[in-house]
Amino acid sequence: MNKTAIIVTYHGSSNENSNAITSDILTKEVQDTFSEYRVIECFSSKVVLSKLEKKRFSFVEALSFLEDNDYNKVYVLTTNLVDGSDYQGILNEARQSNLEVVITKPLLEDGISELGNSLFKDKDSNHLFIGHGFKKKENSEYLLLQKAFYNQGMKNHKIALIDGYPNASDIVSGLEVNKKLYVYPLMFITGFHAKRDVEKQSNELKNTFNEVEYVPISLGMDSKIRKLYINKLENIIR
Repeated sequence: MNKTAIIVTYHGSSNENSNAITSDILTKEVQDTFSEYRVIECFSSKVVLSKLEKKRFSFVEALSFLEDNDYNKVYVLTTNLVDGSDYQGILNEARQSNLEVVITKPLLEDGISELGNSLFKDKDSNHLFIGHGFKKKENSEYLLLQKAFYNQGMKNHKIALIDGYPNASDIVSGLEVNKKLYVYPLMFITGFHAKRDVEKQSNELKNTFNEVEYVPISLGMDSKIRKLYINKLENIIR
């Protein structure tokens, strides 16, 4: 008998309140959408897993659980934005499993134009999305999202990174400093980096722009973005 399950992977947060408004909601939406499958969520961050009071699986533990319960195949929805070390770790662990594993691509590698449309705000203000980025990587996925903004006429929408180029100070050119600037975390969850780095950079931009507002709404809190994830999972299943 063939048994198939779904694993939803998150980096996760040690703050359960943050998980409650992001990963917990997406996992429930996945279960509601694909009710015929067993759905398991897991966290990839060992640091986060060590700090959580509520027990959660790591990806390896989730795979082992399914093997032990006679599952044959698993579809994996990753909430990674880019193909970095976290995503590569998931791929490597999947290769060592005896299960047939099918994994979605990172959000910024597949469907960038749809993401750009979902993030669109208005043309009367400035909008800055700050992602994590990598110091030793080209960060081309983020630059493609910036290009998608331009192609869709969203020239007041900018991308900046905590690590790598462009950073928040690089985006000032091309924006009208007398218009209000809204700053958002370009991350699935408003965890450590969003609270420490994104909010900090938004405060520094107050030296340049007349009015700056930090909006702590992460991608995982946005129903339109969660729908994009659901669609990515549906594409690999059906």
